[in-house]
Amino acid sequence: MIFMISLNLISPEQQTHLKIRYLHILIKNCAGALVVLSTILAIFLAPLNDKIEDLKTSNTRRKETIISNSQTVTSKIKLLNQRIASLSQVNERYYSWSQTLNELGALAEPDIYLTEFTANNLEGNFIIKGYSPTRESLLNFKDKLTASSFFKKVNSPLTNYLQESDVTFEITGSIK
Repeated sequence: MIFMISLNLISPEQQTHLKIRYLHILIKNCAGALVVLSTILAIFLAPLNDKIEDLKTSNTRRKETIISNSQTVTSKIKLLNQRIASLSQVNERYYSWSQTLNELGALAEPDIYLTEFTANNLEGNFIIKGYSPTRESLLNFKDKLTASSFFKKVNSPLTNYLQESDVTFEITGSIK
């Protein structure tokens, strides 16, 4: 039979001292390894920091350019909107005089001569002056004006109808 005997020749104080020393060395080695790793990491990350700064600067310049272009486009759009608004105002005030004159010419009897047509689309008033060889032609013309889609109110004074022939007339009224 074999017996094993374990002899401990180091005193308990020395054992504690060796354990503490072992821990100090282990901590020193770990701290050194961390310093080395941190240094290596810093060496690799330093160029990335420069790259990030370059990207920030580039981004700032691009943003300023975009803002400048945006302000230019915005001012052009505002100017265009102002022009469109002024054109819309002109268009709202526009009245189709050619249609009114064509209608007026179609309503006149062949023997009636129109010498003057004055109208104001803002106030909606008109004056027609002319010559009719007969009172009946003038009455027919007045009735056609009243029935027309362009004239809403037609006034013909009695002085237009005093003569039976060779009538010089003046008709007033308002435009629709």
